[in-house]
Amino acid sequence: MHSALTTPDWSTLPADAKRERLLEAAERVYAEFGLDAPMPAVARAAGAGVGSLYRQFPSKDELVAALAERRMLRISARLDAALAQEEAWPAIREVLDYILGDRAADDISAHAFAIAAADAPVREARRRVRSQLDQLVARAREQGALRADATRLDLTLVITSARATRHLGEAAWRRMVELALDGLQR
Repeated sequence: MHSALTTPDWSTLPADAKRERLLEAAERVYAEFGLDAPMPAVARAAGAGVGSLYRQFPSKDELVAALAERRMLRISARLDAALAQEEAWPAIREVLDYILGDRAADDISAHAFAIAAADAPVREARRRVRSQLDQLVARAREQGALRADATRLDLTLVITSARATRHLGEAAWRRMVELALDGLQR
């Protein structure tokens, strides 16, 4: 019997739980050591054998693509919640905070997207996120909260600029977001 603090034995997990554990381990390992970390390090972090990792992800490229897709799906789910809100402007702020707030996941995702951009599931997830952002920006413009000429590209610029200031500390990237949003707000 497992206590709440022990990790279930690998062999007892269903396939989807194994996949999820491997992805979580990959996020941790890559956050600490970068995407150059070897596959065996990911397997060890998950409590799995290297063969188990390669059965789920036959190559490192496929693992990285799965990480990118997973992050985009999480952002998409957050955007679904944002689109369900009545007021678009606070929803935009919440989405930006979500995307930028988890530095490790965001940094790894940014690199993973660059590597896995040609992967069909990643392209589809990215297309969906872009469409959702377009909808959210359009709603904010319609509500008079956002400049009439604002676009999804502006939000992308805010995210990119904030990422570029991270080495200066959390206060710096948050300030960058505030300044940029002040310029976009109507």
